[in-house]
Order: sequence, then C-alpha cells, then structure tokens
Amino acid sequence: MSVKEGLIQLSGNLRAATVTAVSTGGAGAASWLDFIPDDIGKLGVLITGCLSVVLIFTWIRRGFYDKTQHELDVRLKEQQIEINQSVLEDVEEAEESTV
Repeated sequence: MSVKEGLIQLSGNLRAATVTAVSTGGAGAASWLDFIPDDIGKLGVLITGCLSVVLIFTWIRRGFYDKTQHELDVRLKEQQIEINQSVLEDVEEAEESTV
C-alpha cells in the first residue's frame, strides 16, 4: 500500500477523524489555559488545518467518483433494459410466425 492510499484510507476512517478532532480541541484548550507552550498549540492547529484539507479533498473526490459510478450504473441498466426488450420482441415475433 502506498502512502497516498494509506492517507486516503485514514481520511475515510471515522475513528481517526474523531481522535484528530479531540486531540486538536485538547491541544487548543491546553494552549489557551497555558498548560502547554503556544508553539505546540500553533503546531497542532497547523497539522489540523492540513488534515482538514486532506479530508475535504478526499470527500469531494469520493463524491465525484460515486456520482460517476452511479451514472455508469444507470446507463448500464438502461442498455440491459433495451436489450431485454429487443429480445422479448424477437421472441414474440417468432411465436407469432409459428402460430
């Protein structure tokens, strides 16, 4: 598995998103309460921003993929219906010609 695939899989994981959100909130609160230095809080915000951008692009990309997949499925089903209808018409014509 490549790094890109790992990041995409991680970004789609609800548990990873929850841990990221809680740790970011904790780092922000600890920085605000002066439990940790401001630099660490700023680093946490920077990392969170990067992760948020990755999540946003991943979900947008997944949405486009799902939409395209749905459109292809609809086209395939329409073609199957047309084929089934033409076969049914051929069978009906063959039955009429034999009667």
